[in-house]
Amino acid sequence: MCCARQFEGEEAPHILIEVTGSAKHFKVRPRLKDLFSHGLATAAHATKAWIFTGGTDSGVMQFVGQGERRTPVGAPHHPSVA
Repeated sequence: MCCARQFEGEEAPHILIEVTGSAKHFKVRPRLKDLFSHGLATAAHATKAWIFTGGTDSGVMQFVGQGERRTPVGAPHHPSVA
């Protein structure tokens, strides 16, 4: 796995989650945004998944980052977001 070499000391994931979508700013109801971002972060923590995005801080990729930042630091696993 080529990308795993970049995260030395971390176990290679069994699951990769790729989030793609618009980098445009768009309006989403706050509750739906929270459910998506928190739900994705919770699922990634529970499965020790790595999350891949386009890397921008906008659109749906921004929601991924917001969910990850809200996940407690004491969680059993901190997924890698690349």
